[in-house]
Amino acid sequence: KASDYIFALTRAVTTGFDFGWYYSFAAGIKNWNAVSDGSKDVSELGIRAVDDLTIEVTTESVKPYLPGVFSLWFPVAEHAWKKHGDEYAANVDTLPSSYAFIMESWEKSTNKQTFVKNPTTKSLCTPARRKSNSKEVPIKPLFTSFSTTMSPISGSIPSSC
Repeated sequence: KASDYIFALTRAVTTGFDFGWYYSFAAGIKNWNAVSDGSKDVSELGIRAVDDLTIEVTTESVKPYLPGVFSLWFPVAEHAWKKHGDEYAANVDTLPSSYAFIMESWEKSTNKQTFVKNPTTKSLCTPARRKSNSKEVPIKPLFTSFSTTMSPISGSIPSSC
């Protein structure tokens, strides 16, 4: 959901996330530095969820490469974080997934991950494989369309393949 991206970014700006320079400089999110240093409220950050599938980003200046910056944005499932805290994604049993695959096992010493078909996926895409390792998982683009005229920039998360 778009709100999970907003949750991730607002947590990053308010908790001293060490990659904050990236969102300030590369993404140029409006008011990132001011919210980060506490001089502005998080509600003034230049991001918002328009609906479940759309994020609106207001930048400090024109950023024509912003769609490429989005590739490094990752959602944090707010419901999972509230239930399990910062370790929500550290264990197979608490790692949420809304994709065609879910993690079955994770060998952390080698970072080998095994994924199986998600029995509850709502995706219109049916995976061709029932099981896959971390090197074979198909990656779908996050956004299907962009508007890059001037700030704000909007992108839509695809609802199907």
